[in-house]
Amino acid sequence: MKATVRKLTNFNLVLDTNEMTSGKKSSQSEISAYKAEHSTIRTQIYYIKCYDVPTFVMGHYVRHHIGVEKYVRSQRADRGGSKNSDRMTPTDFSLCLNAQSIINIMRARLCNKASKETRQLAHLIRNEILNIDYHLGCVLVPNCVYRNGICPEPKSCGKVKEYLDGKYAYYRGLFE
Repeated sequence: MKATVRKLTNFNLVLDTNEMTSGKKSSQSEISAYKAEHSTIRTQIYYIKCYDVPTFVMGHYVRHHIGVEKYVRSQRADRGGSKNSDRMTPTDFSLCLNAQSIINIMRARLCNKASKETRQLAHLIRNEILNIDYHLGCVLVPNCVYRNGICPEPKSCGKVKEYLDGKYAYYRGLFE
């Protein structure tokens, strides 16, 4: 699997929309904007390309629909696909989406209850985002971390404390 991410808009658009809604000059920082999750972060648009992804993993990502456009390589035999495609058949897809949508998707796809392959792709995407929009990357965490230890899954994976105190401890620090 491989993922690339390209940011299509500039953070100045967040400041401009802040100014439009408040009527005064905005100096909000990027991390503050992403933590607050106000509507202005939806001005930040990204294009994510994913390659050689098992079809079932692609299915997990294209289920997200609010603020997301999906483009999936056809599996039709008359368009280069195979008659023998199954859920493990590698495919390519892309997403054009806003920052809020990325936050929402990563809450589900970084979750330890997601399939291993789905989490692997989520980590690849998150790492790419950290390279181009570090502050957005910092707020991409699983749901249990986002909810400060509350797991919404019917049966928890049991890693909430480990995540809060270890791998994602930095996240809580963003709000202290």
